[in-house]
Amino acid sequence: VTFLAPRRGRLACIAKGVRRPRSGQAAALDTFNRVDIGFVWKESRAVQTMTECAIVDSFDALKASLDRSAHASVAVEIALRVAHDNEPSEALYAELVDGLNVLAAGDAPIRALAPDCDTQR
Repeated sequence: VTFLAPRRGRLACIAKGVRRPRSGQAAALDTFNRVDIGFVWKESRAVQTMTECAIVDSFDALKASLDRSAHASVAVEIALRVAHDNEPSEALYAELVDGLNVLAAGDAPIRALAPDCDTQR
C-alpha cells in the first residue's frame, strides 16, 4: 500500500494479514481514506511494515459520485508522483487534503473545480 504522509512523503508499506476475512484493517485501506497508520521503520528497507491503521476521514461523498471520484483520483495520482520517498511533504499533503475536502463538500459544480480539458478546439 502506498501512502502520502506529511512527515515521510511517499511511503510504501506492506499490510500483512489484511486479506484475511476478519481483518479490521481491510476497510481502512480503501481508496481516498485518510488514515492514521503505525509502521515499523527500517532504514534498509524500501517497503515498511504497517502495524496498525485507523480511519481519520473516509470521504464518502467522493466514493458516492463517479465525477468526484475521478477528479479526486487525478489529484491523488499527481500528489503521489510529485512526492518523494522519505522526504517531508507537509504542504503537498495539506493541499491534497484541502482539495479532497472541497471535492467532497459538493458546494461548487465539479466542472468549475477542474481545468478546461476540451480537446476538440
